[in-house]
Amino acid sequence: MNSQEIQNDEFGYFAYIISHDLKAPLRAIQILTKWITQENGDRLTESGQEHLMLILDRVKRMDDIIDSISLYSRIGRENIEPKSVDLNQLVDYVITVMKIPKHITCTKMKNMPVINCQKTHVEQIFRHLIGNAVQYMDKSEGKIEIDFSKENKFWRFSVSDNGPGIPEKYHKQIFQIFQTLHSKDDTNSKGIGLTLSKRMIELAGGHLWLESKENKGSTFFFTLPRNKEKG
Repeated sequence: MNSQEIQNDEFGYFAYIISHDLKAPLRAIQILTKWITQENGDRLTESGQEHLMLILDRVKRMDDIIDSISLYSRIGRENIEPKSVDLNQLVDYVITVMKIPKHITCTKMKNMPVINCQKTHVEQIFRHLIGNAVQYMDKSEGKIEIDFSKENKFWRFSVSDNGPGIPEKYHKQIFQIFQTLHSKDDTNSKGIGLTLSKRMIELAGGHLWLESKENKGSTFFFTLPRNKEKG
């Protein structure tokens, strides 16, 4: 077993311990908070009720972070066989279930291809990239555009938006785990979506990168290999 495999095993064990040892107390906090709210709701001040709701929100966020760490540790360990996937159907499904706000349009610029890939991973990648564009959209008429091109050995996909853009000095930071450009109290971001996407893409043999300038929108590009595709 090489050093990388040892590190992966250690991280997997660490994630397992976190998941099992922290989930129980979080559930207890959640249950106790709900009991207090139900039994004392008529005696609580408005401020007290807000504080209890804040506790529940933080518990939910921590629970989501634990799930994300567990998922991150499993990527590359699970034996998910690539299969033929119609990305038209997949992207349409993602857009539908995400319930994108009415002031934001999400458009496929052309019919998406059928590719050979790990379906669950590619679905999560599109969820993260589209969700990221939706979450930080600052325009009254938001636009998200999904496109692709067929290159020699790769499919190249892009998710573009007309949002606030990201200064170049942060382009590497946003792919690091738990790193966000906004206060975690201001958004629901867990700071792991792009990290998960990057890991999934790189394990598949592709690459994820960003082109963006402040106040001029953002485009996330990612590639997936075509070496197993026919034609």
